[in-house]
Amino acid sequence: MIGEAPIHRAERCPCCESPAPQTWPALVSPFIAEYVLQSPVSLCWLCECPSCGFRFFDHRYNETELARLYGKYRGPEYFQVRHKHEFWYTRRHNETHSADQTCAKARQQFLEAYLTLHLDTSGLGRILDYGGDRGQLIPSGMGTERHVFEVSDTEPVPGVRKISRETDLEPGSYDLVVLSHVLEHVPKPVPMLATLRDLLRPGSALYVEVPWERYSLRFTGATNYLRRLTQHPGLLRAADFYATAFRTTFGFIPPLGFPKLHEHINFFTPESLDRACRRAGLCLTTCEQKRLPRACGRVEVLSALARPS
Repeated sequence: MIGEAPIHRAERCPCCESPAPQTWPALVSPFIAEYVLQSPVSLCWLCECPSCGFRFFDHRYNETELARLYGKYRGPEYFQVRHKHEFWYTRRHNETHSADQTCAKARQQFLEAYLTLHLDTSGLGRILDYGGDRGQLIPSGMGTERHVFEVSDTEPVPGVRKISRETDLEPGSYDLVVLSHVLEHVPKPVPMLATLRDLLRPGSALYVEVPWERYSLRFTGATNYLRRLTQHPGLLRAADFYATAFRTTFGFIPPLGFPKLHEHINFFTPESLDRACRRAGLCLTTCEQKRLPRACGRVEVLSALARPS
């Protein structure tokens, strides 16, 4: 029977360390099971912290899994395996994220407008886009040096220098660090924020942007149904498409659908982002729920600025 009450409990919230988050049954997505975990589809848990509202999957990717997922991100093998399991994930969709110039330009302008509103950008020197693909989000007229830290094999855009090893990042040397659509992917968000805090000069700022994904879980709870679903690949694919369509279009997981562990393993609220920053030695100065430009689709985000505390 599908119900509203969580039926399992995890231990601690990664953002605020509050005990015993609520949890709901979920499935590892077939794409992640094959491409990253290299194991059959299995049951997992989507957790929610009752204190700060942070949602997260109980499976936290290890270093080997992260390397498999992001080493050749959105490359030919990535697309082939993902499209096999998610027929709705088309080549055009894959290229929108990795090569679409219209969306990249729109996001760059969005970032520039936000930074200009909340910062004095005229005196910026060194800018670092951490995990920023080719560095295409850094406004071209902003800063005297522009760097991107990226572990994949992508080439940076003109005017941006790529840094591939974390040991090559210089502590206390950046006027602005951009962390855009990265924090939702990482298993330990607070240590990452603390690492970026150490890269900042005194008085400089960290820009954080994460997706706003807050879908309803009121119909979720049928553990035995999910276990049976893993034994029928055709039905699993149909249920995955059905659940994804309702989640992205209507904002809820429908009856007989399911939450799935995919690339995003963290789902932030303003409160959880604030608490994670405070634990990392950062003070959140702004945090706003915004919609990205139309060229990027129907995407809402949390945009925030933090400074060393």
